[in-house]
Amino acid sequence: PEWASTMANAFARAYIDTTLELNMEPALQSAEWFDDQLKKLRARLEIAQARLTAFQQEKGIVAIDERLDTETSRLNELAKQYVAAQAETYDVKSRQLGKNHPEYTSVTKRESSLRYSMEQQKKRILELKKQRDELSVLAREVENEQKNYEATLQNYYQTRMESQFNQ
Repeated sequence: PEWASTMANAFARAYIDTTLELNMEPALQSAEWFDDQLKKLRARLEIAQARLTAFQQEKGIVAIDERLDTETSRLNELAKQYVAAQAETYDVKSRQLGKNHPEYTSVTKRESSLRYSMEQQKKRILELKKQRDELSVLAREVENEQKNYEATLQNYYQTRMESQFNQ
């Protein structure tokens, strides 16, 4: 009876050990694979973050939405001034002053100057919008790399736990 008990326990123990080994070995290999993937994903995340930071530093971007709001307000103010200058120009023209008259020259120069300022302001706003779009793309790239890294890290921890199941 002792021998039969020892043999039955030995078979049960061998079965358990073999089952654990069959489960742990692939988990260990998976954990090593995940470890390698995590290094690659971490590097990609760091590269994406560095590109985002470099872009912000290159363009001097701190808070682009605030700059865009400020520049848009400036454009609106210039547009109001331009409309007033146009009205003033039409008024002077209606009085049929000569083109060499100082008042006529003054209002047309002011109108021209405001038109030029508005065009320059529009270009600044378009450039800011372009920068905001580029910044959004880079930020999304960082966010996606972060999500990939975190998902892989979660799987890594789960696989690592499975590989250490017998402990």
